[in-house]
Amino acid sequence: MCFVAEHGRSATRRRRARALFALAVGTVLGARPAAALTTTYAVRVRWKPVSDATVAGYHVWVRPLSSATATPQNAGLPTPAADGTMSYTLGGLDVRTDYAFSVSDYRRDGTESPRSNEVMSGYAQVAPLVDEDGDGLTDAQEDKNLNRVVDPGETDPLNPDTDGDGVPDGKDACQGTAKGAAVNAAGCSCAQISCDDGNPCTTDTCSAGVCAHAPVRDGTSCSDGNLCNGTEICQAGVCRAGTPLVCNDGNPCTTDTCSPTRGCVHTAIAGCIPPPGTGGPSASCAAATGPPFTRLRLRLHRRASGPWRLLARGMLATALDPATNGLALALWSSGAAPLYAVVVPPGEFQTAGPRALYSGGAHPADGLVRLGLAIDGAATILSVTALVPAAGIPAPAAAGPIPGMALAVGAGPVCARSAGLACVAANTRTIRCE
Repeated sequence: MCFVAEHGRSATRRRRARALFALAVGTVLGARPAAALTTTYAVRVRWKPVSDATVAGYHVWVRPLSSATATPQNAGLPTPAADGTMSYTLGGLDVRTDYAFSVSDYRRDGTESPRSNEVMSGYAQVAPLVDEDGDGLTDAQEDKNLNRVVDPGETDPLNPDTDGDGVPDGKDACQGTAKGAAVNAAGCSCAQISCDDGNPCTTDTCSAGVCAHAPVRDGTSCSDGNLCNGTEICQAGVCRAGTPLVCNDGNPCTTDTCSPTRGCVHTAIAGCIPPPGTGGPSASCAAATGPPFTRLRLRLHRRASGPWRLLARGMLATALDPATNGLALALWSSGAAPLYAVVVPPGEFQTAGPRALYSGGAHPADGLVRLGLAIDGAATILSVTALVPAAGIPAPAAAGPIPGMALAVGAGPVCARSAGLACVAANTRTIRCE
């Protein structure tokens, strides 16, 4: 750095103008690496000499910034450099002290000029150049804010092993090691590093700051939390992929998906009734593929006008599952077409344990007021309340036997149809069949 200072007039002779002194302070240690544990340094002060033959020499003054008293050192008449400047080296300066430097000239008669203005140099300039404790870090690298105090996150410029773990600060990747803790070559203890390699098929351990990763037993689960891609297991310390799930249930009335947490999910398609042979019955349930009703009673009643009100109670020797495929129900007589038929999609049922209930309201468009099922082991108890159009069932002319009827019900692959029931008209408005 170059600093310009003015030199005042001589005490014994007048000058036409003040002489200019160009001062340059160069830290000698900056020209070569600092020796280990160096606690002093030297500076070279450079100035432009006065063109006056009466000048016998120069004094270089130095004072600590904390003191008002400056001490002179006799620089004599140094040989000028190629640029015409003179210089003088002052040694024995303390690294942690800030100094002010100035220059004056003296003559053979003992008179001396006033000192030039001061040039400052000290810890902030020297700390980046010296390594006082020889640990491989300069003082500025250790005392980062240059306040001469070991703050949190800093190491001690005067202690080569600040945390005392046996690894010099310049090679210590983990400062602040607990006292007595065993460390690795980088100065890190087990408490200061993580040995987790992210591999579920290894057991991670640490000793004296050194990690080890031992394979777990073959066959140990290493699930990634996704059931859809199969069950992963460990083999020789490596997680091997499982066999992905196949979720196609072959049912055209379900949407098949895979949930990472639940596995295969089969969601019923609202309003879908699988054709016979593909997972569900047709609405007519013309071909019975399941066991017949073990018990069934029908009652139909109507007012002077309006539909017949059907009440049916029965039991099937099989378990139905309407919540998956829905349910088809039909009332038959001797004709080729059912007297009444209705299909309830699976999403319309409310289930609670072994019970399933459909409620269509007091005047449903499809006539089905209520349909209830209760699963009792391998049997199903059925109850139906429906409004059957009057045109489908002619009113009896008088009390007495009338043509028989049958009830068909289907859910999923089961399509059960009762044998013909004997029906009797109690009057022109009431029919009972069993």
